[in-house]
Amino acid sequence: GSTGAVQVLNLNLNRGLLEYGHDETLLFTKIEEFLNVMQEGHMAKRRWIERNRQLYPTFFALNRDLSNYFNVFAVSGMHEGLVNIGYPDRINNKEGKQLAHRIMQFMTEKINEFIVRDKVACGIEYAPGENAAIKLARHDVKWAQRNNRDIFVQGTGENVYLTSGCMLPFSEDDFLRQIENSAEFQAYATSGSILHHFLESRLQPKRLADYLKKIFDK
Repeated sequence: GSTGAVQVLNLNLNRGLLEYGHDETLLFTKIEEFLNVMQEGHMAKRRWIERNRQLYPTFFALNRDLSNYFNVFAVSGMHEGLVNIGYPDRINNKEGKQLAHRIMQFMTEKINEFIVRDKVACGIEYAPGENAAIKLARHDVKWAQRNNRDIFVQGTGENVYLTSGCMLPFSEDDFLRQIENSAEFQAYATSGSILHHFLESRLQPKRLADYLKKIFDK
């Protein structure tokens, strides 16, 4: 292909909010530190690939360089993090939603600075996090146990996970609310997002087409 990601690094906003959400100034300072470390990791990966071009003969036969490939900053756990700092209605809560917007706006500004400074493509992604969302949630649970903190994550026991990006979880009953929330936060996800919708039974193609049309018409 001619575009994609150099790599995807995942920022755990659930942990960030758990540890620093009591002080918004401190929270933003820590997010900036994390983003700087992530960008350093991205740039190191770029340099390594360029130094070892011989390991990627097919890739460099199709691509002159990495200029079309993004440093991707994935986001996980906004929903859970808001619950853990006192917004029981999570991102549906007005004040919680405003905080989520401030966080994403801050991240966007910092990543735009990286684009200008380092002259590389960068973007935010609400990645599915099939592995990362599980591992990060398990680490968060262990951190909470060590620090005698109550914690909210999706699932139970070893089967815990974090919600992607600023999305509502699969357990949200109102799918239209999921879509509306996704649309509100979509503009930050310049490297993309995905919203899964599970139906209880198989639909005929015509009914499925009508269903999707009604969703998008709304």
